[in-house]
Amino acid sequence: MKHLFLFLLIALSIDGRAQDFSDILRSIEANNTSLEAARIRTEADKLSSKDVYTPENPELGFDYLFGADGIGNRIGFEVSQSFDFPSVISRKRKLAKEMQRVSDLAYLSVRQQLLLKVRKLCIEVVYCNAMMEHLNEDLERTRIISASYNKLFDNGEATIIERNKAHQAALFFQTEYNEHLTMKENLLSELQCMNGGKAIEISDTAFVFSPITQDFDEWLAENICRHPELLLAEGNLEAEKQSLKVAKGSRMPGLKVGYMGEFTRDEKFQGPSIGLSLPLWGSARKVKTARLHVEAAEKSLEDTRLHITTQLRGVYREALQLQETYLRYRKHLVHCDNSSLLQRSLDLGEITLLQYLEELQFVHELHENYLATERDLALRKAELMF
Repeated sequence: MKHLFLFLLIALSIDGRAQDFSDILRSIEANNTSLEAARIRTEADKLSSKDVYTPENPELGFDYLFGADGIGNRIGFEVSQSFDFPSVISRKRKLAKEMQRVSDLAYLSVRQQLLLKVRKLCIEVVYCNAMMEHLNEDLERTRIISASYNKLFDNGEATIIERNKAHQAALFFQTEYNEHLTMKENLLSELQCMNGGKAIEISDTAFVFSPITQDFDEWLAENICRHPELLLAEGNLEAEKQSLKVAKGSRMPGLKVGYMGEFTRDEKFQGPSIGLSLPLWGSARKVKTARLHVEAAEKSLEDTRLHITTQLRGVYREALQLQETYLRYRKHLVHCDNSSLLQRSLDLGEITLLQYLEELQFVHELHENYLATERDLALRKAELMF
């Protein structure tokens, strides 16, 4: 067990970036089918946003009018195209640009949620690896003891209670080892599914420790501006503001330019035509509606900021408490590990087998709590990465 503690100390001394599983994250980002679908939807939404400033389709009209006898028939046709004034077109282009930005931000939010789930799965795998490594040492030790007490019992030098207790200890550690092995296999299967069916291997047995500071407000001020949900809420507000400008521009008349002609048996008339569309109905309502959407987006941004701040504060508070507990466990396990002392005392006959197994179980539970705390701390830190 000592070599594990030495390995942990070496890992903890690494100048400390948080364990980010970057290779796995890049692979899943490239191969995940749900993320690919989100990318395609984003591109579709960005293309669709161009409809905002695309001119209306040209109109073509044709008339064939029957005249009385001796007058002849009349043929007429018209081609026309409607246009917005340049100022309105400029506003619509800015609106389309904001809509495209919102589509990108929505994709980043989906991506963030997926990568957070991946990080948490990877952390759980590392925890399983650490537990299996620790359990394997206890398992090997209790297997040797169980085999030894089988021989002692056969020679009449140990009681059946001692033999059974040694066997039970080995069985306990074997069962727990198998449980963590199954858990790891299930986690890796889920990661493989998220990686488009491509297998993923994680061999880490310890986490890279990087301490977090006590000042949450300072950390929040430096990091909240990158939070995908907040960026999305800000993007929605900017898009609604631009939509309000477009609604105000809709109160301006629209321009219609075309060419028309009328032909009879004896006469022919043709030439350009110009018209205006007058926004008499509904323009004021559109502006009022757009203003209400802006107000709603402002409230939504305020609510999102408050929700994110409250959530992050709770996660940060939990992380600080877990960090304190983790450091206490680490200090105790490094300086007060009794595993080798217990083995030597048992070999010298200073303690009985039952005493040894009881103390071993206590050491095991302490180390199990230490690894669980280390995992929980890593999970909280993962929620603070965006």
